[in-house]
Amino acid sequence: MRGIVVSDLKREEKKQSYKQLNTYLSTYLLSPLKAGLVGFSAFFTILLFAKFVGAMLGSIEVFEIEVADVFFSMLGFVLSVLINILENQNRKGKPAA
Repeated sequence: MRGIVVSDLKREEKKQSYKQLNTYLSTYLLSPLKAGLVGFSAFFTILLFAKFVGAMLGSIEVFEIEVADVFFSMLGFVLSVLINILENQNRKGKPAA
């Protein structure tokens, strides 16, 4: 293939676009999902602990996990995701510390 020159500029542009995409996905998808899982786990653990203590003290006769407990934990997931997204959006305009 004589006479064909492949520019390194195009390769560098592709690398930069992949880095930007990776940064964007990490900031606005992976980080909020991790925070959401932590929020879900925290809410679920607190609910389980409260029900367990209630069952031990006798105020709850049967220790059971209900669908409502999972829904309340999902609320923790949603709140954590929203908080993380808003924090990332707020950091976007500020220089890195």
